[in-house]
Amino acid sequence: MKVLLIGQNYASVINSLSIGFDQIEGIKARAISLDRFTSHYNNYGNYFYKTVSSNKGRIPYFLSKFIGFIVFLYLLIWCDLVHVYFLPSDTESKKLEHLLINLFCRRKVVTFMGSEVRVPQIASMKNPYFSEAYSNPLYEYKTETLENSHRIQELYASDNYKLVIWDVESYIDSSLFNDIRIVPHASINSFKPEEITLDSSILVVHSPSAPIAKGTAIIKAAMEEVISNFPNVTFKILEGISNSEYQRYLAQSDILVDQMVWGGYGVAAQQAMEMGKIVCAYFNEDRKVLYGPNCPIVNITKETFFERIEELILQPGYMKKIKEASVRYYQDIHHPKQVANKMKSAYLSFFYGN
Repeated sequence: MKVLLIGQNYASVINSLSIGFDQIEGIKARAISLDRFTSHYNNYGNYFYKTVSSNKGRIPYFLSKFIGFIVFLYLLIWCDLVHVYFLPSDTESKKLEHLLINLFCRRKVVTFMGSEVRVPQIASMKNPYFSEAYSNPLYEYKTETLENSHRIQELYASDNYKLVIWDVESYIDSSLFNDIRIVPHASINSFKPEEITLDSSILVVHSPSAPIAKGTAIIKAAMEEVISNFPNVTFKILEGISNSEYQRYLAQSDILVDQMVWGGYGVAAQQAMEMGKIVCAYFNEDRKVLYGPNCPIVNITKETFFERIEELILQPGYMKKIKEASVRYYQDIHHPKQVANKMKSAYLSFFYGN
């Protein structure tokens, strides 16, 4: 089965899935990006082709864009199936891309990552912390509305896309998509950490890619209390650095505080678990069912933050147990090979009746 991957490589999910497809039998995948900007926070190392960023100059960008469309047309003819990770807004020609996919491809799959389909009313009912963040004028994703979610879903449903998602099922309109597959997001670190010498110090890190949406202010305030009570604990904000630099800092840490608002965990948490780190995050009650009984993430709120972190600090054996469970969970749920096999099963069930 020949699969073309295109769309939003948020947190390197397309690149990681492509790596997974390379590790299993029965799938040949090619990833392409025609985006105007490609974030240095993401990894594109396994891409078949990507355009040069417009920051490099108009001529290099438009030349690479022209070549990119030739490659895109070639891959559309080559592939058996197109899997779109919601064509992003920085793709200037996304309407044309969408049109060409519909013209050339009969088998189409879409994955929504979160913000493009999140419905604030639903999120607020499930999550007591979301409303406060969303009402903040600086909230990063003000395009999250019921109307926008329905419009985007209807666009893909009307073009007969099949739907594969991970943790956004509560926002999906079942009247538009009645056949849905749940597949976790893949991730893999490009940096292999060295063995860390054990001592009494504890490093807690946080990556505020969206400070309001992740509750960075809450985390900073809570960590100030922790540090004032435990001098062996340090706290570092990881921002404005590349994906490889981020992984280097993460490798030196003990605990990642992922987020306190969205009610789930992201790919940053997956990267931390791969390294055997403890992940702390707030997630909704319905997420517990999705993540399963073996999920090692420490569920924290702003009310329980100090208590949960203190429990970890005072019990080194407990920390060690969670770190070991983190690696097992990552290997079972988010390793690219595992995700690729689940995605392959979804494709087969959608289009081949297997």
